[in-house]
Amino acid sequence: MYTPELVAYIRQQRVSGIPPETIRLALISSGWSTEDIRNSFAVALPSAQAMVQPIGLQQSRTGTKILLSAGLFIVSATYVLWQYFGGQPASTASPAITQASTLQAAPTSAPAGTPVPSSSPPLTTSEIAKKTTSTPRASTPAAPAPKPAKPAGLYVDGTYTGSVANAYYGMVQVEAVVQNGRLFDVKFLRYPSSHSTSVFINQQAMPYLTQEALQAQSANVNIISGATFTSQAFQQSLALALAKAKH
Repeated sequence: MYTPELVAYIRQQRVSGIPPETIRLALISSGWSTEDIRNSFAVALPSAQAMVQPIGLQQSRTGTKILLSAGLFIVSATYVLWQYFGGQPASTASPAITQASTLQAAPTSAPAGTPVPSSSPPLTTSEIAKKTTSTPRASTPAAPAPKPAKPAGLYVDGTYTGSVANAYYGMVQVEAVVQNGRLFDVKFLRYPSSHSTSVFINQQAMPYLTQEALQAQSANVNIISGATFTSQAFQQSLALALAKAKH
């Protein structure tokens, strides 16, 4: 699947003129997976190209305007010359030669008050192409890639052993298992088991204590009637284990 954050980043870098390979290397060094980068490029590249396209269209329109202006200038100069010479077209010389000779002689032969066409020759096709060529943008360094989001949670993933707590009829010690930042499981390493009555009571109490700890995501559990000492020892041992798991 693609990542919206990556798509926006890739679009911004492509519009700024950053090569795709430079963007990929920056994302890989920042910890993004190859699959996320490939999928995000597939979504981002069409939009980035569409954003660059109007620049080329604007350049094409600018070149067309220059060509039209040059054409109008030539037509205007021809009309002025025709008016000046009484509307009689040249009989022997070609239009291009007549226009060039008239433009050169205009400054000395034209009477006062007569408009004189510009002596600058019309732009050639190669000169127009040079003028309409846009100045290439200076390459800019790639911006830092966004970091992958870390899973939020109360604890650091791992397995943590609590303290040994006295439950009067024996000792209690638990082990806390943390996954994705949350308390995932609680295992009893020790519990009162020297008498059959203690075994029976604790086997009934331990599942309830574990379930309440997972719901509360802490050692703040209710005391179970008939297993008060075991409940209190459970709280002490689990509290120390979760203290180790804190960020």
